Amino acid sequence: PIHNIIKPSRLRTLNLVRCSFAFFLGQMKSQRTLLQLFLAIIVHSDAPNLLRENSRKKIIVDPEIFQTASEIIESKGYSATSYRICTPDDYVLTVHRISPKRPRLKSNRNVVLLQHGLLDSSHTWINNLVNQSLGFILSDMGYDVWLGNSRGSTYSQYHKTLDASSEEFWQFSWDDMAQKDLPATVDFVLNQTGKKKLFYIGHSQGTEIAFAKLNSDPVFRSKVAAMVALAPVVYLANVKSPLRLMSAVCKKMKFVNTLFGILPGGLLSLFPIVRFFSLLICHERSFPFLCSWILSVFVGFDPDNTNMTRLPVSFAHSPASTSVRNMVHYCQASCCI
Repeated sequence: PIHNIIKPSRLRTLNLVRCSFAFFLGQMKSQRTLLQLFLAIIVHSDAPNLLRENSRKKIIVDPEIFQTASEIIESKGYSATSYRICTPDDYVLTVHRISPKRPRLKSNRNVVLLQHGLLDSSHTWINNLVNQSLGFILSDMGYDVWLGNSRGSTYSQYHKTLDASSEEFWQFSWDDMAQKDLPATVDFVLNQTGKKKLFYIGHSQGTEIAFAKLNSDPVFRSKVAAMVALAPVVYLANVKSPLRLMSAVCKKMKFVNTLFGILPGGLLSLFPIVRFFSLLICHERSFPFLCSWILSVFVGFDPDNTNMTRLPVSFAHSPASTSVRNMVHYCQASCCI
């Protein structure tokens, strides 16, 4: 990947810290423990060096930390097209389409839809190197690649009448994604491509919503040629994530909202803070293990299959957001098995 070498600026860094603290203080007044932890991390990380006017150190910032999915796709030499899809209940979803580098692959291609998992977005298919990202691999193999985004995630926080800052916007769970988002996305992709069927690859929650819809709707089932389920989710009895320990109390939405909520009804919608962590905490001169630990809470961690140099990019885009109601739905399923 292309890297930019940026000499730390005292003013730029101070403004970043000031804005981050303002965001925390304004949105998380009751969570003093988290604030203390955040301060401790900053003090013991490389951040103080960045604040020194005469510091000779430089920080290597991967531009993909700040790039959108479309910008990342285009930076790799592919063409990216974004589309907006309206669901039956007026949520507006974004899908990304990857056009191949080689023009000869553009005609009569099989269509594949990639659907991300819980607390994720379309970035999950393109965050690694080109030869390690499924979205690019499939495009190079000749597939017409589409990347879906479920409601509430990074690129699908829109509605015809509701604002994402309202509590009403976040009144949904994965069942709505299965019954409304997924068929709307599949129908749109088929209409755009002129195909009668597509291939579907889901990860985690992306498999769950597909299982739910495929099982209950024979018409929808006729539109899917084949499905590949990565880390499939049906039952949660064998979940090993530390989040499972919270299932006993997660049934109370008020508790979950107090613990995690930033936007009313929204979960983990703190992209400015996440990117701040990516810049100052995840890079190799600081505490990359902290970022990997946070991600491992949600998705597990395998050091043999983790590219630590790409960790700042991964952490900048994941965890993405979802609704508190969605997390409560998962907690209910976990505690009742």
